[in-house]
Amino acid sequence: MADEPDSRNARMARASIAPGYSSAVDANAWAFPVAEAKPGAGDAFEASTVTQILDRYGFGIVDLVKIDIEAGERFLFAENTEWLARVNAVVIKLHARFTSGCREPVQAAIERHFGGYLEKAIGDDTFFVRRQLLSAVPLNSRS
Repeated sequence: MADEPDSRNARMARASIAPGYSSAVDANAWAFPVAEAKPGAGDAFEASTVTQILDRYGFGIVDLVKIDIEAGERFLFAENTEWLARVNAVVIKLHARFTSGCREPVQAAIERHFGGYLEKAIGDDTFFVRRQLLSAVPLNSRS
């Protein structure tokens, strides 16, 4: 499951996970930063919270959330982070080298909701994994 507000990026994401896909992608052609829009702005779109997305698709406990939102992580993790209580691991591309203030809210939210966690950077991705994993309730036992 993915949530992508730009239709071109959504097409690119679908293509990149299709069987046999092996082409390199030029990030400059599709990566763009997202900022909070002023009311009535022509390029504005309605945002969803992560909790709304998880609820919309019926997810209880999620093993992995992958985030690459072009420095938007500083806004995503600044408030309304209760969704992290339902997540075992986050893989995030931190954009701190391009935009200051990206890492701090992520780390603070992870510390609040994960308690003990492991952190590992691999390439451009940083992995945050709970030391004490949440266990999912089997679908047939939900009421």
